[in-house]
Amino acid sequence: MENQIERRDAWQPSEDELLANIILEHIRQGSTQLRAFEEVSERLGRTSAACGFRWNSEVRKRYEEAIEKAKSQRMELKNKKHNNMVSIASNHLSSDDASSIKFALDRIKSQMKIMFHELDQRAQELEVIQKKLDVIMTPEQKVLEDYQSFVDIMKRAREIGALKSS
Repeated sequence: MENQIERRDAWQPSEDELLANIILEHIRQGSTQLRAFEEVSERLGRTSAACGFRWNSEVRKRYEEAIEKAKSQRMELKNKKHNNMVSIASNHLSSDDASSIKFALDRIKSQMKIMFHELDQRAQELEVIQKKLDVIMTPEQKVLEDYQSFVDIMKRAREIGALKSS
């Protein structure tokens, strides 16, 4: 669709306001700015890139307080959804179910601690191996550097020889 949109230069205040309102609504809902730019793009007949540029270069500065308020509203909405889910779950669980879930979660936490400990050990082993590899690679790198120096000297000698013979 963006290929069909004609270039329009001047932005009207009503377009800036629509741009801001749609982006703020997307922030409140936890959506992305890219989706907001696409929505504004369709409504205004501009490219989403133009909408994004306008927002970031001009309009955003005027809406800093509204952006912060939209972010806090998003968090409130997220917390309400979380609390509702916890409430629904707790209404449907017996105390035996809750105990079983708590036991399962504690067991998972314990297993995760063991796994993280093993992961730390593997990381330490990898560090030791890397140090050994560095020690092994150093002499080989020196040989390669010496070889490259030798090749450079031979090239210069050929060049000097070619100059003398001409």
